[in-house]
Amino acid sequence: MTLTLELDPDMIRLLGAQCVLVVVLMLIAGLHIHWGLGGFWPGTDGTTLVERVVGRTPGMKPPSPVACFLVALGMIVVTVAVMVRCTVIVLPPEVNLSAAFLVWIAAITFIIRGVLGFFLPVFSYAKGTPFFKLNLLIYSPLCLGLGYGLFWITKPFSQL
Repeated sequence: MTLTLELDPDMIRLLGAQCVLVVVLMLIAGLHIHWGLGGFWPGTDGTTLVERVVGRTPGMKPPSPVACFLVALGMIVVTVAVMVRCTVIVLPPEVNLSAAFLVWIAAITFIIRGVLGFFLPVFSYAKGTPFFKLNLLIYSPLCLGLGYGLFWITKPFSQL
């Protein structure tokens, strides 16, 4: 007797997207924790960190540890909400509905941040810093991808 397991290709893509979202969100959370603990990557000191990540003028101090930890906490909360939506973490339906709402809010937030990154006047203060180029090449496309991915994973669950 052989056991045959048929997997729906759409569900495989959905699971893959959920896994990618969880990994990327946790990496972003980890990076913010790194900064909160005093790390400087991708810079070498506070000045180069600010120039690459924040884009403000030289001499500005890096974000406070509290700010970094709050962003990390937000990323972790969104990651948990994604896992609840994916039924990796099984909770009552009310919590699942709250997780869906949180995922939508996060998706909207990432989409707005991603779109604003391409409107040059929004980040004109950063012209001449490495952040300005990194924002166009990495940060804004990453936000758009995360926002789209978060919207996409909620689609199958929209019939709550």
